[in-house]
Amino acid sequence: MSYFKKLYTIAFLVCIGLSAYAGAHAQVTFKASAPAAVEAGQQFRLSYVLNKEGKDLRLPDIKGFDILFGPTVSSSFSQRIVNGKSSSESSFTYTYILMADKEGTYTIDPASITVDGSTYRSNSLHIKVLPADESSSGNDSRPSEDNGGAAATGTVSAKDAFIRAILSKDKVYEQEGFTVTFRLYTTLNVVDFGKIQFPEFEGFMVEEIDIPANQQLKMEHYNGKNYYTADLRKTLLFPQRSGPITIPSGRLEMVFSAPSGRRVSTFFGSQEVMVDVKKAMVTNPVTIHVSALPANKPESFSG
Repeated sequence: MSYFKKLYTIAFLVCIGLSAYAGAHAQVTFKASAPAAVEAGQQFRLSYVLNKEGKDLRLPDIKGFDILFGPTVSSSFSQRIVNGKSSSESSFTYTYILMADKEGTYTIDPASITVDGSTYRSNSLHIKVLPADESSSGNDSRPSEDNGGAAATGTVSAKDAFIRAILSKDKVYEQEGFTVTFRLYTTLNVVDFGKIQFPEFEGFMVEEIDIPANQQLKMEHYNGKNYYTADLRKTLLFPQRSGPITIPSGRLEMVFSAPSGRRVSTFFGSQEVMVDVKKAMVTNPVTIHVSALPANKPESFSG
């Protein structure tokens, strides 16, 4: 074997050995996840995901929730080759079903698990339990069975979905910045967007704030009802004159998947028919009260 060929072989074996060593000693990750907000009496999943096989999973003392079931354990393994380099990933998921007892904000402390003789701890979780939806009790309206008659129709009421314009503050000085957020509240799935016309910001300097396109829906209790919310637009405004300034209404169209009130028989049993419904929503106008800057203000004064 030639000298250079021998060096190449040694280098190749060293690379393979280092790759195997790195794979065997990959950093262990142990992550807990659960919804940030749930309703009182609602069941939800608490999951722990580990990237290596472990044993002796120990939960903390979980207050404010009942453990109904678990854990169920699932695993997955994937391997890929990119530019001739092989990498593999494994995942072990431990899932529990919990139910919230009563409203409040609760902390689930870290769990622990043993991997290769070492103990690892997960992150802690903070979960807000909202009061039960007031409209969820005392309303036993059941959809009728559909025997193939007229096409199913649905409606989206003003309580099912709406958009609020929310101010961070409503009393400011000239040039003092504040934000206005246009937030969607919905109990239904959004299928599509139609025409979107946000209001003009006359009397303000405007700076847009980026909102992640893949933001997670959040649950919020508003006017006795629980909604899923998402921020559609957030803007930083600087008033250029004193006095009351009103941000007018905007208009947005969305398509929602709404229940039709009818059911059909399927292989999996009786299911409610869902239909796509377009709804036009108007944002609420909001007024900001702007005070003039003091006449003898110091140069460092900015409101």
